Amino acid sequence: VTAKEYVLSPGDPDPVFEENEIEMQRKINSETGVVTLYTVVFKDEKNGVLKVISFFAKKARGMMVRFIVQNHLSDVNELKNFNSGGYAFSETLSTDKEWVFTR
Repeated sequence: VTAKEYVLSPGDPDPVFEENEIEMQRKINSETGVVTLYTVVFKDEKNGVLKVISFFAKKARGMMVRFIVQNHLSDVNELKNFNSGGYAFSETLSTDKEWVFTR
């Protein structure tokens, strides 16, 4: 998955939260209304393999939202410091636009 771009209409929510991922706004181009979003993925090790387990990913999304609110994050890169519930940012599994947190 790579960065997604959306054209905002008046009344669109910001940031965008989707069912299996949290996407955070990186920037809004005020002239074009284009938003670049980052995807956050939570993976757990099961039987020696990292995979998304929906039950745990849902809980992790909630923990991340709490982290964002409690720490008053203003820079998307600050999300890399999230470490609740045993999750930690994985530099090796992440790309520029898809950030993977593992435990």
